[in-house]
Amino acid sequence: MTVFLEFMQASLSSRFSKQIRFTWILSPKKDLLFYIGSALVGWMYVGIIVFAILTLDNPLKDALAVVRIGGLNIPLTLEFLVVLSWALILDAPHVWATLGRTLFDPDEWRVRGREIRFSFIWFLIGPMAITLPYFVGSVTPFFGVTISAATLATGSILFFV
Repeated sequence: MTVFLEFMQASLSSRFSKQIRFTWILSPKKDLLFYIGSALVGWMYVGIIVFAILTLDNPLKDALAVVRIGGLNIPLTLEFLVVLSWALILDAPHVWATLGRTLFDPDEWRVRGREIRFSFIWFLIGPMAITLPYFVGSVTPFFGVTISAATLATGSILFFV
């Protein structure tokens, strides 16, 4: 039986070693930095959140540490870290890259000016969808109907689902 397994391993490894090549996507240095490194940073982020949940009484409000900058003490709460990391690391570069590629590019305005102008309508629809139930709730008491705040919030959330 072992002779058969050795034969199968040898024949498969020689056949597939010629067919399958694992090369780097960009380069070894860039792949390790961008693909493996970003995954490790993501797991580190998850680890910080799990650490805060397991060790702090109130993970959102209790400080993991305090950073002193000059005379200012900044408590590093989980809430602060999540908002800061999403705003500065993820959202801001995405927003500015999008603006740089579309709104600030004269060539894009020449090619897709109509689409860009039309896209600004979507900036109005979102706030209207959220505030419309509250507006309806503030007007309906004049007609003898009251709508609870929970119903209004649920209505605005369900609009997006």
